[in-house]
Amino acid sequence: MDIAKDVREFLMTRRAKITPEQVGLPPGRRRRVPGLRREEVAQLAGVSIEYYTQIERGNVAGVSDDVLHAVARALRLTEEETAHLFDLVRAAGTSTGAGRSPRRADRKIPDDVFPEWNTAADDAVALLRAEAAHSPHSTVVTGLVGELAARSEEFRTRWAAHNLKAHRHGVKQFRHPDVGDLSLTYNVFDITGADGLSLVGYTAEPQSPSEQALQLLAIMTATDTPSTATE
Repeated sequence: MDIAKDVREFLMTRRAKITPEQVGLPPGRRRRVPGLRREEVAQLAGVSIEYYTQIERGNVAGVSDDVLHAVARALRLTEEETAHLFDLVRAAGTSTGAGRSPRRADRKIPDDVFPEWNTAADDAVALLRAEAAHSPHSTVVTGLVGELAARSEEFRTRWAAHNLKAHRHGVKQFRHPDVGDLSLTYNVFDITGADGLSLVGYTAEPQSPSEQALQLLAIMTATDTPSTATE
């Protein structure tokens, strides 16, 4: 991974999403590009324009946590985005090492499994973007990103957006060929002593159509399973 390039693109895309009005600044003269100017971010972060420009260019060696937090506040970064920025800066100071083991993401899943395909695809790429920052020197991660970028224009567009997602809890929509649509709540649990591995648990709301569908699926599965009893 080109860490300096990732820092540059991440900060630029975040800067483009913030308007002067959102941070209490006057709109000023006509803008050639959307969002804040570098000097405005520097002003909000309390650093010089020269220093912020160096940071946005990916020259982050020696940048303190206080400055990074100030930049994050200036750009109105979310908690996930702030953590991602810190991951990128830490990665910039690391020359070797594979980092933590990335989660497997190379299984092919049919589109019709996800009734809200675009949302699922956005979330998957945002999750991979966050994982890539955790393991910037992993050949598995960089190889996967490179392969997806070479094969899919949709992936390239989503990857360039630099959106992030922490895969910890939420709701996912699935479509099962036998029982139909399912709305399941998921929670991610870290496995002690297994760096990079986690357990994902899915549950349905009590007495919901999804719970009834899962109960039906359990009955169907049990019925289809050959008996192991011996005579």
